[in-house]
Amino acid sequence: MDKEKEKAAKELLRAYLHEIELVQAWRRSLQQQRQYIQTGAWEALNNFLEESLSMRVLLSEARQTTRQLEKNLALVAEKEVSSWEKIELLTPETRWELASASRHLRTLWEECRELQEANLKIMQEVMVKIKLELEQVQTARQMARAYRREYRTAAPRCLDRRL
Repeated sequence: MDKEKEKAAKELLRAYLHEIELVQAWRRSLQQQRQYIQTGAWEALNNFLEESLSMRVLLSEARQTTRQLEKNLALVAEKEVSSWEKIELLTPETRWELASASRHLRTLWEECRELQEANLKIMQEVMVKIKLELEQVQTARQMARAYRREYRTAAPRCLDRRL
């Protein structure tokens, strides 16, 4: 039975390490997205998001696998686990590795959530600026059309430069 618990623990540790790699890749992806958003490289951002779709699928699958392995280890250990350090039947080294990987993974997920929220906030701010610029252009065009209708001539330069 102890071998079975160690085997389940090692399998979970491998899953944690795999998920950590994927979350780190996601963090880099979010940082790249932030750069695209801040520079207004919309086409590059759209292409990047399209390309990163498969990575998000892999991350989701890895997360599901890890959660299932956590449940399996809890079943094999025959107790509900709130911390891996509390499973006395595992070796101290394995308990420490699981606890460390679990903490590192939680920290990475939290960093990524914060990055994602920051990206959304920046995106909303950029969209507001773009909307204001668009409204200015639309107003200038309306003024130029009204001027042309009334005076039957080209719009003055002050209106023309905004078109």
